[in-house]
Amino acid sequence: MGLGDGLTLRMCENLKLLRPQGTVTDSVSAATVAQPSALPRLSWRPAHVSEPRTTPAYGGVRQLGRELLDPVLAIAWGCTITFVTVRNCPSKKNDNPARLSGVDFKVGEYSTNAEITNIAWLGPHAIVFTTMSDDIRVLDPITMAEIQTTGIKHMELIYSARLMNPATQNPQISFENCIRYAHSRLYLLGLGSLHTVQLLSWDGCIESLVAKNRYAEALSLALDFYEGRNKCAIGLPKDLRESRTVVASKLLAVLQQFARMTLQVPSEAQSPRRASISVANLCIQYCLKLDASDILFGELFPLFECAGAAGQFVSQLLPQLLDGAVVALPDHIFGAVSDYCVAHGQASSLERLIRNMAFEKLNFQQVVSLCHAHRLYSTVLYLNARRMADLIAPLCELFNVFVGTRQQQHDLTLPWTSTPEQESLGKLLIQYIGDCLIGVVFQHSMPITPPSRVHSLRWELCAFMFARNIPEEAREYPRLFYLLSVDTAAVLHALYPVFETPSFAPKGSLPTTRYGFAPDRQQMSHVLTCLVLDRQVFETPTLFTSPSSARIRPPWRFTDQQQSVLLLFLAKYYAKHSIDLTDELVHFVISGYLCNQLVLRGGAQVRQDHEQILLSMLPRLLESNEPHSILITAEGAGFFAVAERIHLHLHEFTKAMTDCTKSPDNQHRVFDLVRQLLADQRLDGKDKTDIRSAVIANLVTLTKIDATKYVTAWQGIPRMIGCRHNTIHKETSAQTKLERKT
Repeated sequence: MGLGDGLTLRMCENLKLLRPQGTVTDSVSAATVAQPSALPRLSWRPAHVSEPRTTPAYGGVRQLGRELLDPVLAIAWGCTITFVTVRNCPSKKNDNPARLSGVDFKVGEYSTNAEITNIAWLGPHAIVFTTMSDDIRVLDPITMAEIQTTGIKHMELIYSARLMNPATQNPQISFENCIRYAHSRLYLLGLGSLHTVQLLSWDGCIESLVAKNRYAEALSLALDFYEGRNKCAIGLPKDLRESRTVVASKLLAVLQQFARMTLQVPSEAQSPRRASISVANLCIQYCLKLDASDILFGELFPLFECAGAAGQFVSQLLPQLLDGAVVALPDHIFGAVSDYCVAHGQASSLERLIRNMAFEKLNFQQVVSLCHAHRLYSTVLYLNARRMADLIAPLCELFNVFVGTRQQQHDLTLPWTSTPEQESLGKLLIQYIGDCLIGVVFQHSMPITPPSRVHSLRWELCAFMFARNIPEEAREYPRLFYLLSVDTAAVLHALYPVFETPSFAPKGSLPTTRYGFAPDRQQMSHVLTCLVLDRQVFETPTLFTSPSSARIRPPWRFTDQQQSVLLLFLAKYYAKHSIDLTDELVHFVISGYLCNQLVLRGGAQVRQDHEQILLSMLPRLLESNEPHSILITAEGAGFFAVAERIHLHLHEFTKAMTDCTKSPDNQHRVFDLVRQLLADQRLDGKDKTDIRSAVIANLVTLTKIDATKYVTAWQGIPRMIGCRHNTIHKETSAQTKLERKT
């Protein structure tokens, strides 16, 4: 076997210094031998020098020169190739550094399915070997993968050593003396001619596949080179960044060649449409992998346009855009994608596409005009929210769209009927206004910046909604009216930050707005009342929600249910001292709605909610109203918790305990109520005497409510009320025998 250059010769001489226990051949297992007559074949890797590198040093980095890598020996024996590296190290600590002894390490092993007859290195990155199957194979020693297999039976190589062929059971001979490696070429001596094998460079491998019209394999191989998966890459720079730049240029060139050829001359095996879809998918996948969107849109897309296959290209590009693989598109590509979505009824995909794009790279006016043209109003609000410039301007534009197709009504007391499209847009505007009022935009996804802007924005939005007159509109407060007509509950819910915030109305002079006035909560509640509540029902509360009211009253612009929502809203914020209500309106809220028997037929939950609202209003009502009228109304509605609270306020303790026992939810807490009253330091002796008398008078009733609790509490009652057992027994003697037994 040829030794190669002088450097390889020096490596071989070092092997003479190996100790007996460290011989190379000892590391090869005899179990891998296929035939007893098989001989081992050896091949040294050509001298390989590392690339220059740097190492951290004090104050910076230190440049290191090239280093000679340790020699590697490939041992082929039977069906196995074993790789052994030889490292040089000093034999003793004080030994002469020039005198070295080698130590070998087994670094890898590869098994094949046929008897190996010869082996040779083709450069430092690849090995070729021949087998008894009459083929020659290329092996990547790093990944231990066979890169290529080629039949060589037609070469009729000359044999020199006998070996049994397992296929034919005839004696054969090995290829030892007919194969030689020199200057990166492998020479094979045949009976008729001399054959040459050379390992192609990385780009030569690609060009070889391209020449055979195997473009898919060429692109796949180029991608392996790009990602560093193929280690047998002759001619590539060692630096990964440099190698990727070189490979990407080659891959894109092959890709353009493939696309041009396929689109001009489609394959006979598939239809032109299917061929264009396949090519478009390949172009998109590879360009996105290489981050070459400029090539994809600037050079490849025009090829599809010229071939009339732009639609197929866009159909393959759209899923990638929706997944966020591309965040910036040229104007002509964006136009083509949007036209495709509209033509195929994919408006939702177009909205997702716009929101996936990098906002700073969008043509704002083009996109907004497109959204208006195709009624993508949610995206219009999103784009304006991203700008954070004027958050009210898009409201003005979309509100004109919202009510632009309405018919003028001559009778302004009649309800307004919206179309499904108007209802959808109206709900979108209400949601947008509600988000802005709490300091965020577009479905809570983006906070308004700076935060100090939120306060002034609330004023602007309320002035916009509560504007009394706008051009070409006969009714007053048209914006508020149309939004309330779409969804009254949603509008009132959107306004809660205005009524909940204590500092909504600033001290001193009120700021002016572009609409000529600055609203306050009292004014807004008055507008809501005048706009929503039917004055006829207001004056005749007995008609409210009556089944026959439709025959008695003329139609009104808001239904009873919508008016009910407003009444609950007014009651809630009246109780919180956010707004003031007239005595007339307070009386209507209590008598005409909260305690209205027709309304309370809605179920136990409605009754419970109304009682809780009235309880929250009670502290303020007792300050400014006659409690007896409220008491009569509450008792008539069966709101015993409210009646109990009023009786306690009037120091009518017996009636308070009676109301407590009548309330199903409060019966169990009557003893707690007594203890609380007796412990109250604000009550005088007369009040506490009245409380004791009331307890004794109601003991029979308490026993009937819950005899078990009565017996449990019996020992504590005399001490609690300051009486003796015999006095209590006398008062309870009217009980039946069964109750006393219990």
